[in-house]
Amino acid sequence: MEQAEDHGDLAALLPEDVLADVLRRVAEPRWLALSRCVCKAWRAIIDGGSLLRTELPFSGFFITFAELCLPEFFARPLSPLGRPAISGKLDFLPTPIKVCSDGRSLDGDYHIQDHCNGLLLLDGYVVNPATRCWNALPLCPHNHTGDGGIVHGILNHDYYLAFDPKVSSHYQVFEIPYLRWGKDGIDPLDETSEWPPSPYILHVFSSRRGCWEERLFVRQGDAAGTLAKARVYESRLHSVYWRGYLYVHCQGDFIMRNIFV
Repeated sequence: MEQAEDHGDLAALLPEDVLADVLRRVAEPRWLALSRCVCKAWRAIIDGGSLLRTELPFSGFFITFAELCLPEFFARPLSPLGRPAISGKLDFLPTPIKVCSDGRSLDGDYHIQDHCNGLLLLDGYVVNPATRCWNALPLCPHNHTGDGGIVHGILNHDYYLAFDPKVSSHYQVFEIPYLRWGKDGIDPLDETSEWPPSPYILHVFSSRRGCWEERLFVRQGDAAGTLAKARVYESRLHSVYWRGYLYVHCQGDFIMRNIFV
């Protein structure tokens, strides 16, 4: 039997339009997204021909009310089958919550802390309401001595979700600290410290690795102000995921950019 001649990358021998037609037949968006990672040529063909969906289907939206233990889901008009495309009920989660007549509960709540591209971040869970699948989120191991050079006792933490189904089926959760309001128990010397500090250590949970990790961030440009100035603001931080980065509008009016890898 004769040995086949080695032509190297056979896909490179195909004309670009033929290769684009082949890739167009990949029905599953996830596999098409993974094909972007093969080489620069494939990525250029997929992006240039808009072969990958650029928008996720919109089925409705959730609203979290501060006084209610469960979020409310507002669905789009009914499908031809007479029911919404997805259900907004979270009754498939492992911890049942008994709702009182006034909408409150002593058992806890399922308030939505953050969301990203169809996934919901609850207290201890990452949930896909479309597939009714969920993953438990392990507790974040805090550093008892400090966070990024800031005394741990004056920090609280919010959690933010980054997920891009066009890139990967995995997600990441970023723990972003913010300063408590008030001056109880604070050393006056700490009040003059720069905010945010640099370098800054954050905890990030990766579903790919299944654990929390420490990541080091370095500030670009001058500090937004001092710790004393930033502590005036107490409102929750806001975030948006855009083209591989999670942008968080932080306390003290600065933007933190976290890369999704």
